[in-house]
Amino acid sequence: MNKESKPFKFQYVKEIQPLRINIEEKTIYANSKVLLNAIRSLVNSGLDWKEIMRYNLLHEKAHEKFYKWNRKWKASAADYGWLPSFIIDVVIDRIHLRDNNNYQKWILLDYKQAFKNIRTRLWKGFPIIAMRPMSLYNQAAYWVALEVISLDEGTDLYPEMADYITELSQLFRRIESEEDLEWAYPAARRLFLERASGRV
Repeated sequence: MNKESKPFKFQYVKEIQPLRINIEEKTIYANSKVLLNAIRSLVNSGLDWKEIMRYNLLHEKAHEKFYKWNRKWKASAADYGWLPSFIIDVVIDRIHLRDNNNYQKWILLDYKQAFKNIRTRLWKGFPIIAMRPMSLYNQAAYWVALEVISLDEGTDLYPEMADYITELSQLFRRIESEEDLEWAYPAARRLFLERASGRV
């Protein structure tokens, strides 16, 4: 993984995401516990964790190409429940790396496994619905837009935010080019602010 990450370096953090990137500092942040649990889950499911992690790194490094949008929006990747990150993820997965068949194969398997893990552990990890982070709902909308999961699967898991997931996933699906970020992010941000109701 160190070889695949170059010229970025790894730094371990307490964030719940297994891999996140800081373009300006050329750093890939990893929560070692979450990362090891993710790898263990992939191995237990019979998946090639090295291939999946290799394509995860390819995905994270691709954010560098689109970092100008974060500067334009004056938003960090983690703002609004990681909304800037997820909307750029849509461009990376649906447009930028659309024709990379190996990437599409392995990343789909990874996302499906991640959804299974969340569905199994949701109530243990987030037993109080009102305290669930908005990043969970943004992630669900992202997966629906990518057809990793169905809309019913996403809204059944999070009925408390079914309308938000439905609308955000529809917005994500309307993105057909990088230039669509011009209207898509402000629209997604407005939707978030309307529905967040004090969540983070």
